[in-house]
Amino acid sequence: DVAVNMNNQQPIFNRSFTLTCTASGDVEHIWWMKDGMYIDPHNGMTFSNDSSTLSFHSLNLNDDGHYR
Repeated sequence: DVAVNMNNQQPIFNRSFTLTCTASGDVEHIWWMKDGMYIDPHNGMTFSNDSSTLSFHSLNLNDDGHYR
């Protein structure tokens, strides 16, 4: 089972925001997708060392989408 959580946060433009992926079972890697496309961290977005957390430093319109 895999779940993406917003950690009881509301996304607000120009504010930081974090998504967390929790997975049960034998998981070797976590890959993040936005609107069905794999994503790499970019300026303003970082992954935790194990990729379980996706952090946005300051949300903007380009960050809008469906993440999984």
